[in-house]
Amino acid sequence: MCVYPTRKTLSGFIAQRVRWISKSTQFGSNRSAWVLYLAYVFNLFIVISSAHAIQLVDYAWLPLAVAAGTKIFADLLFNLPLLFFFRKFTLLLVFPVVEVFHILYVTFIGVLSLTGKYRWKDRRIG
Repeated sequence: MCVYPTRKTLSGFIAQRVRWISKSTQFGSNRSAWVLYLAYVFNLFIVISSAHAIQLVDYAWLPLAVAAGTKIFADLLFNLPLLFFFRKFTLLLVFPVVEVFHILYVTFIGVLSLTGKYRWKDRRIG
């Protein structure tokens, strides 16, 4: 039995993630909270540098290339051993698409969690 059962709706999934992130400031370890903040800021930087990269200025794409390249490299370092262990090599085909959605997901959920408001067990919190 899963400790955290999957949500059946997109709104339930988002509410669950917002609740988890909203509680991150209550972690016993400041180090965990700082890692979450750093990950959020890094993903937010990729979104902002994406908007900047479409400008017709020389090397406007460079911050995006460096940040996105760093994220892809780090995520591959983390995920490749898991893909090999579970023999799920075909998941590498969707890796680029998942990376884009993950960046958007992290920034979206991060913004929503700043309100401190979410639904849990049919109650409105915050």
